[in-house]
Amino acid sequence: MRRLRNVWLASRKLSQRRPAFPQSALHSDSCYNIAIALKMPSGRGFECKRLISPIIARWTAHVLDLGELMASLLLPEKVTLRLVDSERKQLRVSNILFFVHAFANYKNDFDLGPFVSDADGIVTITRDGLLAEANAHYDSGLMDYRSLEDCKEVVEIRAIESQEVEKALDARTRIWTGLLRGESERWANIEELRNVYRTAANKRISVQPLRVQWDGSQREVEYLIPATLR
Repeated sequence: MRRLRNVWLASRKLSQRRPAFPQSALHSDSCYNIAIALKMPSGRGFECKRLISPIIARWTAHVLDLGELMASLLLPEKVTLRLVDSERKQLRVSNILFFVHAFANYKNDFDLGPFVSDADGIVTITRDGLLAEANAHYDSGLMDYRSLEDCKEVVEIRAIESQEVEKALDARTRIWTGLLRGESERWANIEELRNVYRTAANKRISVQPLRVQWDGSQREVEYLIPATLR
């Protein structure tokens, strides 16, 4: 209670001054900066929402958009991608590998995948599959990550470049030589995952990345993915 009272008193003094803020402050990092400045327990967006008092929220309304700040990623249960040509006709191309790029509000982004097209040019992505890939990121120890669902609502779905396919195969052959935590939910063994990269047909096709919003409004979503054969 003493901490909340100190925050409340600080906000009253600051509201009387109403200082000017630079345009660079108008982004999600503002919440973290405010949380740190007021010595709150954490700068994470959802905790910011819970800890900022109504007075502070009114005071910061002219500085940042709290609605946008507190939006977080809500994964659909199922995502279906359909490869189509310029006339929106189905492209039946198998073994095209896709990543889902999730943009972090704090710390590092996620590249989740690979997710593979079948013989009909259809890619099926599940919520469980995305969470399994996130667990592999945590287990890799390569970067520092927050929870996947702390990411922004907008994600990017893209086909992997052929150079990325080669680098991924090399990494899974020389560095991460076994399945990481979570990957066993998708692959029987490391050799099966390596074969996915070995048989990738991404050199055959050009695909424009697609940005979409996952805000929990739909449990299942389907997207047409325009592509061109090379």
